[in-house]
Parts: sequence; structure tokens; C-alpha cells
Amino acid sequence: MALLLEVIQMREVNVISRYMDGRMIRGSTKNFSPYKDRFHILRADRPFEEPTEIALRDLKAVFIVRDLIGDPIHRGAKKYVRRNHNHGRKMEVTFYDGEVMVGSTLSYNSSRQGFFLFPADPDSNNLRVFVLFSAVKSIRYV
Repeated sequence: MALLLEVIQMREVNVISRYMDGRMIRGSTKNFSPYKDRFHILRADRPFEEPTEIALRDLKAVFIVRDLIGDPIHRGAKKYVRRNHNHGRKMEVTFYDGEVMVGSTLSYNSSRQGFFLFPADPDSNNLRVFVLFSAVKSIRYV
């Protein structure tokens, strides 16, 4: 887990911050940490402005993605398939807005503000998702 955090903090990664109210901010960050209450995004739609400060308390999740566009037609897998190689505890997460994500976690601890979920879908644009407990309606282990 510590190595994963170091990688996120040391290099720039593409992220999509999804708010509880449905808004999204796409861009890149060098300082996201699940142990802090905020981070900064250099917005893709405003590349020449100062980075935007993002407070985790307002978010549903932080999606660490391959690219900022993704494939709007792709519908993520809702179950594990043979070619999935995810390790950790497999779970289905249902958010208050009705979205359901299936993946695995190595870092689930309900005393923290959230946890990383690695998507079950190997073709997902999401590399990993930091899920905020405040946005989760239910979790079911699969």
C-alpha cells in the first residue's frame, strides 16, 4: 500500500473527481493522498490556470484513469471474468446515486475516509478508484 501511495504522489496521474452532486473535474494531479483531506488538480479544461483545490469531503470518488476522455459507450463489467487478475477482497459497491462498481480492494478499512477499488473490468478506463465512504450506500462482498 505504501508503494502505491508513493507512486501516486511522485508522478503526475490523470484523475476525474466526481462530486456527490454529479459534477466532474478532469485533469492531472501530483499530490493526491488518501490520508489527506484535499489535493490539487490541474484542470484539463483550464490548463493555463493555477491548479484547483479539491476537498475530499465533497466527492463521491476519485477515478485514476488511463486517459481523460475514456470510452463513453463502454459499460463496465459487473462481475469477474476469467481474465481478471485482481487480488484482494472482491466487492460490489453501490453509491447513493445508484451507480454500482465491482472490483477488489487491498486497503478496506472503515475507520478511514475511503479505500481504493481496482475495477473488475480489465478494459476499464479506470486504473483504480478511491471511493469515499460518505458516498456509499452499500457494500457487498462477491
